[in-house]
Amino acid sequence: MQWRGSVASRDAQTYACMGTETSSLIQYLSQLRHALNVLENVECCTGEDHRQFPVYDAWLDLVAVFMAISVAVKRVGVLVRRQGLSAGARPHEKHLSAASLEEAANRVWVEELVASQRSCVLVSEDVPEPLVIDNATQGKFVVVFDPLTGRAQPPCGEMGAIFGIFRQLGQSDTQGDEFNPRDVLQPARQLVGAGYALYGPAVLLYVSLGAGVQAFTLDGSMNEWIRTSPQVRIPICGHWYSLDEGSESLWDADLRSALHRFKESVSLNGERRSLRRTGSMVADLHRVMLYGGVLLYPPCTAQPQGHLKLLYEAGPLAFLVEQAGGRATDGRLALFDRRPTTLHERVPAYMGSVNDVELLEQLLAKIDRDPMFLLRRSVSVDEWGARSRLSDDVQATQAPWSPLQTVGGVLASVPPFLLEDSD
Repeated sequence: MQWRGSVASRDAQTYACMGTETSSLIQYLSQLRHALNVLENVECCTGEDHRQFPVYDAWLDLVAVFMAISVAVKRVGVLVRRQGLSAGARPHEKHLSAASLEEAANRVWVEELVASQRSCVLVSEDVPEPLVIDNATQGKFVVVFDPLTGRAQPPCGEMGAIFGIFRQLGQSDTQGDEFNPRDVLQPARQLVGAGYALYGPAVLLYVSLGAGVQAFTLDGSMNEWIRTSPQVRIPICGHWYSLDEGSESLWDADLRSALHRFKESVSLNGERRSLRRTGSMVADLHRVMLYGGVLLYPPCTAQPQGHLKLLYEAGPLAFLVEQAGGRATDGRLALFDRRPTTLHERVPAYMGSVNDVELLEQLLAKIDRDPMFLLRRSVSVDEWGARSRLSDDVQATQAPWSPLQTVGGVLASVPPFLLEDSD
């Protein structure tokens, strides 16, 4: 352990010389520990279940779940990069098709989460029914995930993964193949944490525990997650949109008209709207997280209920978007508050910059027919620029971020009177 520490210290000095903030995933999780110390044995009310929840006792369990997910992302990243290689590949890695790669990714996620012994139920996009963990190795959390996205034929250049973590609301009464639906079918607002991984030129991991969104990049030399973007914020507007326009013939007339009006509108930053789409859900959302704009998955005649799965795709992504200062909706209601009725329920989804998504909601509701619509909606480009500069100046003068400044997710149960004790 002493040798490992010396290597980490040397690498930390290297990152300091590079001008990069040195913070690993486990170090970031430890920053929240003081907040959870305050919450030890404080009554936690989820809105449905009034019971004593020892938050601090579950802290190490939550860390174990996140570390299991981070290891799964590393392992799947290796499989993705070796896809199609035969020379030097292991026998089970040779000529992995999109379907077999998906199965391998799902197997890796299940193996790591089961080995952590901190989860009670696992829900995967690739398995029809949830996996209930044996009582002997059961934990306190429900993990929902899509182990690999963007794996179409041919697969996208940038694949990804999505996950969400819920508290177990009831007692540990899951036995055999039975599970309590209340533990699984929860709205995204009740997520303890969520995130996505992106397998591209670099392996990225964006996570949130309800205190903003943190970005981590996998350093191959150390095989460690390094925090590269603390407190990711989605710009208030953007001129890029991601939409499958090849399905336009499958939209109804009202939806086609609303989307046409949206594409013809000018973004608040003064730019004409432009299509950017890779076909990989995580990669397209990642662009929105960095540069603003909107990601659209409208319903169509082939999929009248929508495209994204609410529980393990739309819900966790909506959690991240809201935490990053954006907006996520199904066109009428916030995805954040929609409760799934089935494991694989589909929903339409519109996620991204607040101004763009609000405009899209108004167009879908046909509010734009009001002659005062543009006056109420728009803020001039000059005023928007002034507000942006002012916002940057305010952020530059703010004190360092504290976990107790933002509540939600795992910190949602912080009583106001405890905030004074955090100093």
